[in-house]
Amino acid sequence: MEYATVFVAAFTIIYLINFRDGIFIWSLGQQEGAIWIDEAYRMIHGEMIYRDFFDFLGPVVTFVDYLFLRLLGPTTTSVGLMVVTVGTAITVAIYAISSAMLSRLWRLVPAAVFVGLNYAIYSPGNHKWPTVLLCSLGFLAVLRKRSRLRCAISGIMIGCATWSTQDYGVGAAVGTGLSLLLLSGRERGADPWTFAGAYAATVAAIFVGLGLAAGFRAVWYDLFLFLFEQYGTSHLFAIGFGGIENLPIWLSSFGLAVVGLLYAAVGVVRRFWRNDNPSVVILALSGAGLLFGGIAHPIEPIQIAVRAVPLTIVGVYFLQQVVEWRILHPFPLIAVIAVGVIVIWHAVSEPVGVQYANPRELQEHRAGKIWATRQQQDVGWLEAKTVEGERVFLFPDKGGSYFLTRTRNATSYPMMLDMGFNTEGQIREAISQLDSKCPQIGIWHWNRLASFAVGRPEWFTLKPLWQYIERTYDVVERFPNGAIGLRRKVALSCE
Repeated sequence: MEYATVFVAAFTIIYLINFRDGIFIWSLGQQEGAIWIDEAYRMIHGEMIYRDFFDFLGPVVTFVDYLFLRLLGPTTTSVGLMVVTVGTAITVAIYAISSAMLSRLWRLVPAAVFVGLNYAIYSPGNHKWPTVLLCSLGFLAVLRKRSRLRCAISGIMIGCATWSTQDYGVGAAVGTGLSLLLLSGRERGADPWTFAGAYAATVAAIFVGLGLAAGFRAVWYDLFLFLFEQYGTSHLFAIGFGGIENLPIWLSSFGLAVVGLLYAAVGVVRRFWRNDNPSVVILALSGAGLLFGGIAHPIEPIQIAVRAVPLTIVGVYFLQQVVEWRILHPFPLIAVIAVGVIVIWHAVSEPVGVQYANPRELQEHRAGKIWATRQQQDVGWLEAKTVEGERVFLFPDKGGSYFLTRTRNATSYPMMLDMGFNTEGQIREAISQLDSKCPQIGIWHWNRLASFAVGRPEWFTLKPLWQYIERTYDVVERFPNGAIGLRRKVALSCE
């Protein structure tokens, strides 16, 4: 009954944040959540990730989206229910982890922080959410009790998480394996080698399965070589503190995560694995591993708050101890009350704003109705000029537009970005695919290019692609958002 109540409460709040009058509020990022909806839609039509289209991330988020679209139908409502269900599942997992460490009232705090702040603010449909869910399940498997079977289950879950976000999964595996190793001296059930074997076997088995389905060379290049050779460390140590809008995150989930990380650091110094609660040791070290595993991602409050979800529980555990021991009384209690006020305020204001205050534009597409956060005249034009299933191109990134209009991408690249993101070979391949597939309609969105937005023409590494499009297509429409509508020149025939 306890977990059912948490499930219903979380589902209701997340639903109210993401739906209005039963219609999904489409706020998926064009380079994030919406991209993987497009990929899932391609898979529904028989295509295979890595074999038929490029992606440098693991397939888990695309498979999750595919599952919802396949079971519920390729509609915008299905996308919305995916967002709500994933968020609810993470909330229940967080509550279950908290129940192993916190007293009844305190265990509500991490779940409330997640629903009211983390999930409400950060990118819906993002690949990090399935990663957080799988890591949480992996941690949960060895929290209350430890045995070889539980260690194996933990390794399997975190192995799957590695195929959602590679660096997050590796970091979580290192942290969990280390905690089990340190605890093995006092608990026979804490078996780091079983964990490591299950983790390695899961990662290897999925690689073999993907290789057999999509080709080993394609999988190896997309998921490993591209990351190291092309993507590189472009986001490493990218730091941003955000504006005043990030203050609730600073004061709650980010702040609790910092407290949790400090607790873990001090615990290592005093060798807390010898005497402390094993659940706290595992979660502190596993959470720290997950946090530092994502060091290649930007360092800013919202991003850190996402990958530090387990550490927020450790932070709450520390505050619970301080309040119960009446250390520095009443300041820790005031801090907890302040966090509660922030969470309650945000958890109430967000749904209220969504339902009654924030302006939205009701749009109807082939995939269904949505409340749009911005006008999309270019998407409406695309839908009017095409038929369902028609091959088109949308550059550099218009994630979700293929799905909404039920058109098909004429290339194997869900997006193509400047600043050297895509290789010269990938650009040549995209041009070749446009030449062979011969799409009649396309969109080019100048404002989505960093080189154009900041006036740095030397960053415009997609120039060969644009030169081909300029030679082959006429500009037939210009839109207020900076996009242009393109139609293939009449004089150019398709073979």
